[in-house]
Amino acid sequence: MQEKFDTHFKNVLTHAYCIEGTRETVPLVEKYIRTLLGDGAHILTHEFALFSVEDGRTLSASASVRATAENQYVEIIYADSFSVESQNALLKAIEEPAPYTHYIFVTPRLDKILPTILSRSVSFSLIDTTISDATLLEVKEFLAGGRSSRMTIVARYLKDLEDEEGETTRRAFDLFFERIISHVSTVTSADSGKALRVLMDARKFIRDKGSSGKMIAEYVALMLPEHFK
Repeated sequence: MQEKFDTHFKNVLTHAYCIEGTRETVPLVEKYIRTLLGDGAHILTHEFALFSVEDGRTLSASASVRATAENQYVEIIYADSFSVESQNALLKAIEEPAPYTHYIFVTPRLDKILPTILSRSVSFSLIDTTISDATLLEVKEFLAGGRSSRMTIVARYLKDLEDEEGETTRRAFDLFFERIISHVSTVTSADSGKALRVLMDARKFIRDKGSSGKMIAEYVALMLPEHFK
């Protein structure tokens, strides 16, 4: 992780970054930036389910904050998704950056970020390096089990979320599927192709606002090859 940060940040901050990562990425990025800039840096961290046009305008306006070489200003923004309108609102802050002011955007899918934003930012992925040991164990448990044990894990997720059909559930399972895909992609198995097709279909459907997170998660539990190794 340290090596990957060093490669892209190169021990000096440019004005904007787009990082493909999960919520777990954010504290890692913040820790690295604090180490890089020292205690004088003013670092703000925000998390959103959907980053809206109003959020984009507010962030753009914050570029007027007076930062200095000794007291640099950094905003780290995580969002499950950024609306197109919000990205357009961010362009001015990115194209005309205030001195010593930096923006770091973290989101699970860089392919949903406008090319105009990416072309003006340093962009890279940390998806494969931010899965904690506990999460990896859960992923392996889910894949290695049979249909019954997978349904138990789905039920456990739903109990913790207490929102079977809501946006929170859909986002939680979308992220869980993303982590399974990351792991399956590294495994050599005759079942990998089928598993990836099931998971990619599930991610496509779970992002539909009217979809049922419970039903899609149960579909994945039933359709993935059993006892995947």
